[in-house]
Amino acid sequence: MSLSVMTCNLRVWTESDGSNAWPYRRDELAQLIWKRKPLVLGTQEGLATMLADLDQRLPEYSRVGKGREGGSAGEHNVLYYHESLGQPLEHSQFWLSDTPDQPGSMAWDSSLPRICTWAVFYVPWTRSTVAVFNCHLDHRGAQARSQAARVIWQRMQPCFTTGIPCILMGDFNCEPGSEPHRYLRQYLVDGLESVRMSHIGTFHGFTGESSGGPIDWILASRGTNFSVVEVLRQKQNGRYPSDHFPVWAQLEVPVD
Repeated sequence: MSLSVMTCNLRVWTESDGSNAWPYRRDELAQLIWKRKPLVLGTQEGLATMLADLDQRLPEYSRVGKGREGGSAGEHNVLYYHESLGQPLEHSQFWLSDTPDQPGSMAWDSSLPRICTWAVFYVPWTRSTVAVFNCHLDHRGAQARSQAARVIWQRMQPCFTTGIPCILMGDFNCEPGSEPHRYLRQYLVDGLESVRMSHIGTFHGFTGESSGGPIDWILASRGTNFSVVEVLRQKQNGRYPSDHFPVWAQLEVPVD
């Protein structure tokens, strides 16, 4: 099953970003998405007003996902999906805590509520299904990140048990080789690692210069072939669409 997917931390709308605040770059981000045309796009840090802006600019896409404080409150991790997929067969989200079904819940040393949104899609041209998970791990709590990786895997396991291939993407706030990465790599293939690009950083703070390795990843079921993976470092109309470089991948997911 051939799919193109993309993950992008939108950078939450804050006036302190000045000329890099959301209203000045929303068109550039939408243009980048149009150019790449991912079948499924995972975003992080989107407020309801930001997502409404993207909805207007991406008429061929729909989305699932709620705010991390419940409903439309707080930041969202949404999954945008192209209209060619139709409505997801099922979708939901859970909190990266020891009470994952409780909206707004936190645990361990997490600084904020963190969430993972997921959906199962039927891909009509392959007559098969795929599950996509989109997460955002805590930026401060190392224990929270490690435990979050385990919560995510627990929620992914039923898909594996029933033979549904899985894709996991998002902002993990840690680099390859970290404990959450090592844990998840027991079960999943890392796209950037598979094409020997795990040294390329994805956070740049609107400077275009990144240090360290990537904190935004795309992982998938074992047996997946990542034919192309790119860290999208280019400007759009002279402006960076976000303070993170998005990651885009073309992959071949194994199906039964």
